[in-house]
Amino acid sequence: MKKILAILIVALLLVGCGSSNGNNDNTSGITDGTYTSTVKGFSGDVNVETVITDGKISSVTVTDHGDTADIAGPAFEELTAAIVAEQSIAIDTVSGATYSSEALLEAVGDAITEAGGNVSDFQ
Repeated sequence: MKKILAILIVALLLVGCGSSNGNNDNTSGITDGTYTSTVKGFSGDVNVETVITDGKISSVTVTDHGDTADIAGPAFEELTAAIVAEQSIAIDTVSGATYSSEALLEAVGDAITEAGGNVSDFQ
């Protein structure tokens, strides 16, 4: 009886430690390309260029914005790097530049949608 129980426990452990056949990347159904989005920031429009390569966010660039440069600029730099590094738009906004941060995240979400992706895959 103990031997059967030991075999059963080992089998369950092996199943639990096995690799998943699920697709955990964000590439399904998303089209590579360069996408531009314009959304409302704190004091003006925020224009964002998002490049998707191999189904991943490869770069995010704020091409123009009407927000205060000294406040929004550093926030945009921090957020664009985080979005690419984490492959996510579920990034905390930058304190003091909340509206600008939210605008950037919304613009990247719009680009993902335009590329045929599912925004929830990047959250």
